[in-house]
Amino acid sequence: MNKSLLVAGFLSIAIALVHSFLGEAKVVKPLLALGEGMPKLAGSRRFMGRVIRFGWHLTTVAFVGLGALIISISKEPLQYITALEIISATFVVSSLTVLIGSRGKHFAWPVFAVIAALTWF
Repeated sequence: MNKSLLVAGFLSIAIALVHSFLGEAKVVKPLLALGEGMPKLAGSRRFMGRVIRFGWHLTTVAFVGLGALIISISKEPLQYITALEIISATFVVSSLTVLIGSRGKHFAWPVFAVIAALTWF
């Protein structure tokens, strides 16, 4: 087991969680509080707010997925199937985040779902 990679993987997950919680409080909520000062996306300020929120949290999902992959790599030898399962799971969560966050209106969720399916199978 590579302990340096194990620590790196856990740090990636930790910073992802900090990014999510502090970012929601210090970045996302203040941006959403702009109300009428926020630009419209697809004709809607509400949709713009949703895109900002799920876009912010997609970074968290990606860093957790990368952290899990690094942890998996730390346990030599890396299993090819395990890596693909982690990548697929990361894209499943990304797809659901965009689907729920945009209420199905953002085009990225089906693309993430296809990526998840192709990497799984």
